[in-house]
Amino acid sequence: MKSLYFIRHGESLANAGGTPLPNADIPLTEKGHTQAKDRLAHWQRLGIHPSRIYHSAMLRTQQTALPFCQYYDMPTNTLDLLDELNALAFDVIKDISVDAHRLMNANWWQTVEPDDRHGVGADSFGGFMKRVDTFIGRIDGFDDNTLFFGMGFGLDCLPIGS
Repeated sequence: MKSLYFIRHGESLANAGGTPLPNADIPLTEKGHTQAKDRLAHWQRLGIHPSRIYHSAMLRTQQTALPFCQYYDMPTNTLDLLDELNALAFDVIKDISVDAHRLMNANWWQTVEPDDRHGVGADSFGGFMKRVDTFIGRIDGFDDNTLFFGMGFGLDCLPIGS
């Protein structure tokens, strides 16, 4: 049986309540960089050598994958299908407080229809789920011991173990 491994990015500036940035540009915090190195140390103890390493187009997943790519001397491979749901348009959230952003996000989840877009650059939930479904449809094409770096919510949508 083939083994595929999914790792969520380390703590990001957005997770820590930092200043809003475009979704693709949100970096890891120092804690997130430490988490990435800790995850690599754990991975080394498992003794599994990845065949390929993929990450989303988001900076924070690239930064989480980097210690793995360096240690295993492997290239990074961007896979847009791993991109996070970008629910809120940056132009709308760039000048609001963290609390207002969280409230807006909670409201979006309560009121959104599958094909609604919050604004320019935002995803619809339906579009995001199509991306997840496309990834699932291609999963058999990945090599054994492939390692994927993505987002928590995107990983939650995968039918792991089914």
